[in-house]
Amino acid sequence: PDSPDTIVVVEPAIGSVARTKGQLYLLVTSRATGGRAREATRIVADTIRTEYYYDESAGIRTCLVKALGLANKKIAHQRDRLGLGHQPDGAGPIGVAVAVVRGRELYVATVGPAEAYLIRQARLSTLPDPNRDHGLPAVDLSPDVWRGEISVGDSLCLVSANLVARVGTEALKDALVTLHPQSAVEHLHARFVAADGQGSDAALAFEVGDLAGIVDHLDDERDHDGGGCVDG
Repeated sequence: PDSPDTIVVVEPAIGSVARTKGQLYLLVTSRATGGRAREATRIVADTIRTEYYYDESAGIRTCLVKALGLANKKIAHQRDRLGLGHQPDGAGPIGVAVAVVRGRELYVATVGPAEAYLIRQARLSTLPDPNRDHGLPAVDLSPDVWRGEISVGDSLCLVSANLVARVGTEALKDALVTLHPQSAVEHLHARFVAADGQGSDAALAFEVGDLAGIVDHLDDERDHDGGGCVDG
Protein backbone atom coordinates (compact mmCIF):
# COMPACT_ATOMS: atom_id res chain seq x y z
CA PRO A 1 0.00 0.00 0.00
CA ASP A 2 2.94 2.38 0.39
CA SER A 3 4.21 1.77 -3.16
CA PRO A 4 4.50 5.01 -5.18
CA ASP A 5 4.93 3.24 -8.52
CA THR A 6 3.08 3.70 -11.80
CA ILE A 7 3.10 1.18 -14.66
CA VAL A 8 1.84 1.88 -18.18
CA VAL A 9 1.50 -0.58 -21.07
CA VAL A 10 0.46 0.65 -24.51
CA GLU A 11 -0.07 -1.93 -27.27
CA PRO A 12 -1.62 0.04 -30.16
CA ALA A 13 -4.51 -1.54 -32.02
CA ILE A 14 -4.08 0.83 -34.98
CA GLY A 15 -1.68 -0.65 -37.52
CA SER A 16 -0.01 2.62 -38.53
CA VAL A 17 0.77 3.51 -34.90
CA ALA A 18 2.13 0.04 -34.10
CA ARG A 19 4.21 0.17 -37.26
CA THR A 20 5.89 3.50 -36.53
CA LYS A 21 5.87 3.82 -32.73
CA GLY A 22 5.66 0.22 -31.54
CA GLN A 23 4.52 -1.03 -28.14
CA LEU A 24 5.42 0.96 -25.03
CA TYR A 25 6.24 -0.59 -21.64
CA LEU A 26 6.85 1.94 -18.89
CA LEU A 27 7.66 1.71 -15.19
CA VAL A 28 8.03 4.84 -13.03
CA THR A 29 9.16 4.51 -9.43
CA SER A 30 10.32 6.68 -6.54
CA ARG A 31 12.65 6.42 -3.58
CA ALA A 32 10.08 8.45 -1.63
CA THR A 33 6.68 7.10 -0.58
CA GLY A 34 3.25 8.56 0.01
CA GLY A 35 0.54 10.27 -1.99
CA ARG A 36 2.68 13.05 -3.44
CA ALA A 37 5.33 10.59 -4.63
CA ARG A 38 2.60 8.52 -6.31
CA GLU A 39 1.25 11.66 -7.98
CA ALA A 40 4.74 12.48 -9.24
CA THR A 41 5.22 9.04 -10.83
CA ARG A 42 1.81 9.33 -12.51
CA ILE A 43 2.70 12.74 -13.94
CA VAL A 44 5.96 11.36 -15.32
CA ALA A 45 4.27 8.27 -16.78
CA ASP A 46 1.43 10.23 -18.39
CA THR A 47 3.85 12.76 -19.87
CA ILE A 48 6.15 10.13 -21.37
CA ARG A 49 3.26 8.15 -22.85
CA THR A 50 1.53 11.20 -24.32
CA GLU A 51 4.63 12.91 -25.67
CA TYR A 52 6.12 9.73 -27.13
CA TYR A 53 3.05 8.86 -29.17
CA TYR A 54 2.28 12.49 -30.06
CA ASP A 55 5.76 13.26 -31.40
CA GLU A 56 6.13 12.12 -35.00
CA SER A 57 9.10 14.34 -35.80
CA ALA A 58 11.83 11.73 -35.35
CA GLY A 59 12.65 8.05 -34.74
CA ILE A 60 12.05 6.02 -31.62
CA ARG A 61 15.34 6.78 -29.87
CA THR A 62 15.02 10.56 -30.29
CA CYS A 63 11.35 10.57 -29.28
CA LEU A 64 12.10 8.67 -26.08
CA VAL A 65 14.86 11.10 -25.13
CA LYS A 66 12.59 14.07 -25.79
CA ALA A 67 9.71 12.53 -23.82
CA LEU A 68 11.98 11.88 -20.83
CA GLY A 69 13.26 15.44 -21.02
CA LEU A 70 9.76 16.91 -21.05
CA ALA A 71 8.71 14.75 -18.08
CA ASN A 72 11.81 15.92 -16.22
CA LYS A 73 10.93 19.58 -16.82
CA LYS A 74 7.30 19.09 -15.82
CA ILE A 75 8.04 17.69 -12.37
CA ALA A 76 10.98 20.06 -11.87
CA HIS A 77 8.48 22.92 -12.03
CA GLN A 78 6.39 21.19 -9.33
CA ARG A 79 9.28 19.98 -7.19
CA ASP A 80 8.22 21.69 -3.97
CA ARG A 81 4.52 20.87 -4.32
CA LEU A 82 5.31 17.21 -4.93
CA GLY A 83 7.81 17.05 -2.07
CA LEU A 84 10.68 15.88 -4.24
CA GLY A 85 13.35 17.58 -2.15
CA HIS A 86 16.49 19.47 -3.12
CA GLN A 87 19.48 17.13 -3.06
CA PRO A 88 23.00 18.66 -3.16
CA ASP A 89 23.73 16.99 -6.50
CA GLY A 90 20.44 18.17 -7.98
CA ALA A 91 19.17 14.62 -8.57
CA GLY A 92 15.62 13.69 -7.64
CA PRO A 93 14.01 10.48 -6.33
CA ILE A 94 12.05 9.43 -9.44
CA GLY A 95 13.23 6.47 -11.51
CA VAL A 96 12.10 5.49 -15.01
CA ALA A 97 12.51 2.26 -16.97
CA VAL A 98 11.00 2.36 -20.44
CA ALA A 99 11.02 -0.11 -23.32
CA VAL A 100 9.66 0.06 -26.85
CA VAL A 101 9.20 -3.03 -29.01
CA ARG A 102 8.68 -2.61 -32.74
CA GLY A 103 8.85 -5.82 -34.73
CA ARG A 104 12.27 -7.29 -33.91
CA GLU A 105 13.61 -4.01 -32.52
CA LEU A 106 13.95 -3.34 -28.79
CA TYR A 107 14.72 0.08 -27.32
CA VAL A 108 15.35 0.50 -23.57
CA ALA A 109 16.24 3.46 -21.37
CA THR A 110 16.58 3.71 -17.59
CA VAL A 111 17.06 6.72 -15.34
CA GLY A 112 17.42 6.78 -11.56
CA PRO A 113 16.31 3.92 -9.26
CA ALA A 114 14.82 1.73 -12.00
CA GLU A 115 16.51 -1.16 -13.77
CA ALA A 116 16.10 -3.25 -16.93
CA TYR A 117 17.20 -6.85 -17.48
CA LEU A 118 17.24 -8.89 -20.67
CA ILE A 119 16.98 -12.66 -20.30
CA ARG A 120 18.26 -14.69 -23.27
CA GLN A 121 19.00 -18.42 -23.23
CA ALA A 122 18.86 -18.52 -19.42
CA ARG A 123 21.40 -15.68 -19.12
CA LEU A 124 20.57 -12.42 -17.36
CA SER A 125 22.05 -9.20 -18.78
CA THR A 126 21.79 -5.80 -17.15
CA LEU A 127 21.12 -3.18 -19.78
CA PRO A 128 23.42 -0.13 -19.57
CA ASP A 129 22.36 2.65 -17.23
CA PRO A 130 24.59 5.75 -17.12
CA ASN A 131 22.01 7.67 -15.04
CA ARG A 132 21.53 5.27 -12.12
CA ASP A 133 22.32 7.93 -9.51
CA HIS A 134 20.49 10.77 -11.24
CA GLY A 135 16.75 10.41 -10.77
CA LEU A 136 14.15 12.92 -11.87
CA PRO A 137 13.97 15.82 -11.61
CA ALA A 138 17.59 16.21 -12.67
CA VAL A 139 19.49 19.38 -13.48
CA ASP A 140 21.45 17.65 -16.24
CA LEU A 141 19.61 14.72 -17.81
CA SER A 142 21.29 12.79 -20.63
CA PRO A 143 19.31 9.58 -21.22
CA ASP A 144 21.01 6.82 -23.17
CA VAL A 145 18.66 4.64 -25.21
CA TRP A 146 19.92 1.09 -25.77
CA ARG A 147 18.89 -0.55 -29.04
CA GLY A 148 19.05 -4.23 -29.91
CA GLU A 149 17.15 -7.05 -31.57
CA ILE A 150 14.89 -9.52 -29.82
CA SER A 151 14.20 -13.16 -30.57
CA VAL A 152 11.51 -15.65 -29.65
CA GLY A 153 12.05 -16.78 -26.07
CA ASP A 154 13.72 -13.55 -24.93
CA SER A 155 12.30 -11.88 -21.82
CA LEU A 156 12.60 -8.33 -20.57
CA CYS A 157 12.03 -7.16 -17.01
CA LEU A 158 11.64 -3.54 -15.94
CA VAL A 159 11.91 -3.35 -12.18
CA SER A 160 12.28 -1.02 -9.23
CA ALA A 161 15.82 -0.89 -7.82
CA ASN A 162 14.25 -1.13 -4.36
CA LEU A 163 12.76 -4.55 -5.18
CA VAL A 164 16.05 -5.83 -6.63
CA ALA A 165 17.95 -4.61 -3.57
CA ARG A 166 15.59 -6.56 -1.33
CA VAL A 167 15.31 -9.90 -3.21
CA GLY A 168 18.63 -9.91 -5.12
CA THR A 169 19.50 -10.44 -8.77
CA GLU A 170 19.85 -14.23 -8.38
CA ALA A 171 16.24 -14.52 -7.25
CA LEU A 172 15.23 -12.26 -10.13
CA LYS A 173 17.10 -14.42 -12.63
CA ASP A 174 15.79 -17.71 -11.25
CA ALA A 175 12.19 -16.49 -11.36
CA LEU A 176 12.40 -15.11 -14.89
CA VAL A 177 14.24 -18.14 -16.29
CA THR A 178 12.03 -20.82 -14.75
CA LEU A 179 8.58 -19.21 -14.60
CA HIS A 180 6.07 -17.57 -16.93
CA PRO A 181 6.45 -13.75 -16.67
CA GLN A 182 3.24 -13.28 -14.67
CA SER A 183 4.15 -16.05 -12.25
CA ALA A 184 7.70 -14.71 -12.02
CA VAL A 185 6.52 -11.26 -11.00
CA GLU A 186 4.07 -12.72 -8.47
CA HIS A 187 6.88 -14.85 -7.02
CA LEU A 188 9.23 -11.86 -6.76
CA HIS A 189 6.55 -9.80 -5.04
CA ALA A 190 5.95 -12.62 -2.54
CA ARG A 191 9.70 -12.71 -1.83
CA PHE A 192 9.69 -8.94 -1.35
CA VAL A 193 6.81 -9.08 1.14
CA ALA A 194 8.38 -12.02 2.99
CA ALA A 195 11.59 -10.01 3.34
CA ASP A 196 9.64 -7.13 4.96
CA GLY A 197 10.09 -4.97 1.88
CA GLN A 198 8.73 -1.45 2.11
CA GLY A 199 7.98 1.19 -0.52
CA SER A 200 8.55 0.70 -4.22
CA ASP A 201 7.94 -2.86 -5.42
CA ALA A 202 7.14 -2.49 -9.14
CA ALA A 203 8.09 -5.11 -11.72
CA LEU A 204 6.94 -5.49 -15.31
CA ALA A 205 8.01 -8.53 -17.35
CA PHE A 206 7.16 -9.91 -20.76
CA GLU A 207 8.37 -12.73 -22.99
CA VAL A 208 8.67 -12.66 -26.77
CA GLY A 209 6.31 -15.22 -28.27
CA ASP A 210 5.34 -15.50 -31.95
CA LEU A 211 7.67 -12.80 -33.23
CA ALA A 212 7.44 -13.98 -36.83
CA GLY A 213 3.67 -13.60 -36.72
CA ILE A 214 3.98 -10.07 -35.40
CA VAL A 215 6.48 -9.07 -38.08
CA ASP A 216 4.44 -10.70 -40.85
CA HIS A 217 1.35 -8.89 -39.61
CA LEU A 218 3.15 -5.56 -39.69
CA ASP A 219 4.53 -6.31 -43.14
CA ASP A 220 1.04 -7.11 -44.40
CA GLU A 221 -0.29 -3.82 -43.03
CA ARG A 222 2.60 -1.88 -44.53
CA ASP A 223 1.95 -3.41 -47.95
CA HIS A 224 -1.74 -2.71 -47.61
CA ASP A 225 -1.28 0.88 -46.48
CA GLY A 226 1.54 1.61 -48.88
CA GLY A 227 3.69 3.10 -46.13
CA GLY A 228 7.04 2.28 -44.59
CA CYS A 229 8.58 2.06 -41.16
CA VAL A 230 10.11 5.14 -39.56
CA ASP A 231 13.83 4.61 -38.95
CA GLY A 232 14.48 4.46 -35.19
